[in-house]
Amino acid sequence: MAEEETNEELKGTEKSGDMWKIAIFFLIVGLILGYYYLQKINVHITTIYGVEVNSDTPVTEISKWDYIALYNNTNVAATTCNFELIGIKPLSLKGHKILIEQGKNGIYIRSGNAYIRGEDDLKILNSCHVFACLLNDIKCPDDFSILRWAALNMNRINLVIDESIYGKSAQGIIELQYALGAIQAMTNSEENIYLKNESSCTLKIIRNITGLPKIMNETRDCNIIPRIYIGYSDKNQILVDKGNIFVYGNDDHLYNELVIVRDVLAPDLREKLQNLSIGESPL
Repeated sequence: MAEEETNEELKGTEKSGDMWKIAIFFLIVGLILGYYYLQKINVHITTIYGVEVNSDTPVTEISKWDYIALYNNTNVAATTCNFELIGIKPLSLKGHKILIEQGKNGIYIRSGNAYIRGEDDLKILNSCHVFACLLNDIKCPDDFSILRWAALNMNRINLVIDESIYGKSAQGIIELQYALGAIQAMTNSEENIYLKNESSCTLKIIRNITGLPKIMNETRDCNIIPRIYIGYSDKNQILVDKGNIFVYGNDDHLYNELVIVRDVLAPDLREKLQNLSIGESPL
């Protein structure tokens, strides 16, 4: 009798132990599911400038990143993106990690790091341009291809520069000139460089397809000139209006915007320069 009671007690203990194991298992599963549910709640998904941005932090925080960390990549588009970002944000090993890779089109922000993805090279670059705009709090077009379309469809490349431009912005114009040279080679068009003073534009240089400049001094009404315009403004933005390209901003932002426009207009520029042995990657 005593032996039977002992066996019953052992069985009860085993059942109790099993119940505790089951309860602990469901508790762990519940915690895991709860964690992922909270993670999902905290993810912000929105479309910005034509690209999906999937972020666990408000996208406005991205422009507050002071330093970024970039990594070598054998993909041509990723390398171009790296150099675009190098031009507009300081590097640091302790900076926010930026990884550029093939995958579903979009920008993914996780724990202060960014993943820039695209299904092919052009889509990687498109995601990169959008990320560059977010990184610098720049208002950009919803479709970057219209920038290149506008430049390629100009009978003449008319570059109109506000005469007050100086400093870092002037360096950005030099960056842009590389891309305009590539566009000029594709379209066999001449490039006219104007200086703008209020509503008047003075033609200073005509550069033909060979690159030889002709010095000019003719004044025209700016409004009748199809143009790529660069000028100071308290609004930092890149836009296309009626076939004209406008780049506005303060000194720092103008330089960053011109780097972006350079890479939009001539996405394969750096690769061509490398093939000519003009430059090597510092990465």
